[in-house]
Amino acid sequence: MGLPLVRRPEQPAKSTCACECPLAPTRKRAVEPQFDPEEARLPRSARADYAAWVTRIVSVDPIFAVADMPRAAEHYRRLGFEISYHDESYAFAERRGLNLHLDLTDSPTPGGGLLYLHVDDADRLAAEWRAAGADVTAPRDYPWGKHEGSHTDPDGNTIRFGSPVRD
Repeated sequence: MGLPLVRRPEQPAKSTCACECPLAPTRKRAVEPQFDPEEARLPRSARADYAAWVTRIVSVDPIFAVADMPRAAEHYRRLGFEISYHDESYAFAERRGLNLHLDLTDSPTPGGGLLYLHVDDADRLAAEWRAAGADVTAPRDYPWGKHEGSHTDPDGNTIRFGSPVRD
């Protein structure tokens, strides 16, 4: 059960949820947008101002805790990421618009980070990462319509990745 959708003037009366997570019984489903309860109490003339006040999230960058920065940076470089540093304890791994932050820390304990990548070809990514020397769980088809595999880095952070099941 997710949060209710807030219908904005530019949003159609019915939209399609693109969620392809394991909890979704189908790859795409119709979603009936709902007004935010606070917005619904406002007079119609004030709703646009309320909608403008709600902050839109424009991107997300995951942060992986790591125990050894040089090892982590080299690992992600082999996986095709470009590495840049803020300082010796904080680095950025970037690959075609995906930015991972690598944080040298013992709090929280390194490992346990989890990231899901929606990719166009899970088999191709698995082959690419295997060729770079990474241990990759082979992608397989799941009932929720995804062909998924995974990789766990030397610090215990896991990247799951999937593409649509091919017919």
